[in-house]
Amino acid sequence: MVSLNRLFFLPGFCFLMLCVLAPAFGQTVSVIKAPYLLWVTDTEAIIMWETNAVRQARVTISPEGGGTAVVVDVTPATVVAQAVCTGLAPGTRYTFSVSTTGTPSQTLGTGGFLTDSPGPREMTIGVLGDTQELAANFLLNNTRLMKHKPELILHVGDLMTNGTDASQWNTQLFTPGKDMLRFAPMYVSFGNHESNSPNIRKYLPYPETMTGNPVDSRGHWYTASRGNAFFIFLDSQYAFTPGSPQYIWFNGVLASSAFRNSTWRILCCHYPAYSVGWEGYDGDANMRTYLVPLMEQHGIDLYMKGHTHSYERGYLNGVTHIINGGGAAGNETWGRNWPFIVRYDLILQYSVIKINGDKLEFRCYDFGNKLYDKFTLQKGVPFTLPGTPVIVRGPKSGPVGKQTITLKYPAGEGGRFRYRIGIEERRSEDGFWTPTPIMYRAGQEITLPVDFKSSGTYHVIAQALDAQYRASDWVRSEAIVIQ
Repeated sequence: MVSLNRLFFLPGFCFLMLCVLAPAFGQTVSVIKAPYLLWVTDTEAIIMWETNAVRQARVTISPEGGGTAVVVDVTPATVVAQAVCTGLAPGTRYTFSVSTTGTPSQTLGTGGFLTDSPGPREMTIGVLGDTQELAANFLLNNTRLMKHKPELILHVGDLMTNGTDASQWNTQLFTPGKDMLRFAPMYVSFGNHESNSPNIRKYLPYPETMTGNPVDSRGHWYTASRGNAFFIFLDSQYAFTPGSPQYIWFNGVLASSAFRNSTWRILCCHYPAYSVGWEGYDGDANMRTYLVPLMEQHGIDLYMKGHTHSYERGYLNGVTHIINGGGAAGNETWGRNWPFIVRYDLILQYSVIKINGDKLEFRCYDFGNKLYDKFTLQKGVPFTLPGTPVIVRGPKSGPVGKQTITLKYPAGEGGRFRYRIGIEERRSEDGFWTPTPIMYRAGQEITLPVDFKSSGTYHVIAQALDAQYRASDWVRSEAIVIQ
């Protein structure tokens, strides 16, 4: 005998079960995150997506030039699904599609990628950073970036305003970035705005590639190889001091054969060691104390970072420092000077790296899509000019006010150069020491203004720079007493 309570319960129970199992009976699902590339190596690709209901799916990966397709059937445990596709051919362009199985089948998304071909070759890499809440700016920047056809994107952190808010992963990253992320994997060095959230491991679970990475932090710091380049990604929200897990892991990476055998070594970390872009912020002291010496000792070529919403570039003790923090988040005000930083502007921007064997070309484009900065590194060749400028006539001790300094650069061997001057003791007060817009012949005398704004004992310093802003050493004047 069925009780009255059970009679009321059974229809409701059946309706509930029908809702839960509806996808299995052919109902379509809503795509929350279109299929995106998490990880691509020479023989493997990891593709992820999210729907509003759990649904079995099939990923089909086909060589562009024809050939046997790789098919992966996925039975996801949650609405966030992942397909690990193995057995791919190195150096091959593939297209992919993700569809639900059953009747009717629903296409969730399509895309394409290039598998790696290890060793020296031509490759293009995109760079973004601090994209955050201005989704329209991010969309415009990544659309322009993808016209350069990068096979990999480096993101130096701050993907959204608040990483603990799951909705922002859609509105500020996966929706405006969907057409970028389906054609190139994006590897991130996570920043403070990701808030060390569990959503990092949920949506961007980068695989473990080196031993010694603690389980709870896997995917927060990791490595990747591409061509003849080796990439290291640190998480500045975890401690980086001697004895910390990340510091120990990083030293293990530096000792690895994969690192030592690579031609180009690129480190990405959200926090910069040096920055001129924010008032009251000169960079991260721990990075200067503990990270920079290791980079210089072990031959890191590029140190890519963000946090400051600017573009900055300098070369110090063999390492090229780049802040690529103008991805979309907006502009701030000038902060202070580090004399080795030769390019600086508060601009919205993106960058493109082109590697070909032992040559690395770096280009930065502003928000008008105009070339803002360009330089080329040759492996094993210091990015410096020889010698220093010569002070022909220097400023004199005297009252507060404007004077001049006359310089020439005889070491240039027939080239053309620009100059940059500053007052050593006022580097945090006088604004950025802007290089001269005009380039002068080597050996030509050039007279430039010097403004002594307050009393004190000062030294004027000057350097020469070529068309790539490759800098000479500084020349330093005698002490000047201003009263």
